[in-house]
Amino acid sequence: MWQSLALLCILASFASARNVPYFKPLSGEMINYINKLNTTWKAGHNFPNADIHYVKTLCGTLLGGSKRLPVRYSFVGDMDLPDNFDSREAWPNCPTIREIRDQGSCGSCWAFGAVEAISDRSCVHSNGKVNVEVSAEDLLSCCGLECGMG
Repeated sequence: MWQSLALLCILASFASARNVPYFKPLSGEMINYINKLNTTWKAGHNFPNADIHYVKTLCGTLLGGSKRLPVRYSFVGDMDLPDNFDSREAWPNCPTIREIRDQGSCGSCWAFGAVEAISDRSCVHSNGKVNVEVSAEDLLSCCGLECGMG
């Protein structure tokens, strides 16, 4: 009896499984299929004449990277935190804290984050006396696909 019930459940799951067809990436067929699903957004040709390799560079990450997640550590301490904190108000004499830099299609986000931290921390540590804007170009030059996007 239990074997029959298990077999029935397995068959029902296969019968209700949805078969999603394969489409060539960014093809008209793929766009039509997505739009027929009636989701909250509409698919379209955003880069009709662009090469697929160029479109992939706009993702801001290297595709096919490691699938392994880092180990999560949790350190909890008793600490009173403010309801809100705005670094622009805490350090008004540090103009780089207000800046949002344009990384463009350069995949070296680490370089932008590093130089922003260097600029901001130099100013904060000096109580606003040292205002230096370190540039990402000081660390690297974007070279495109030839050297790993950065």
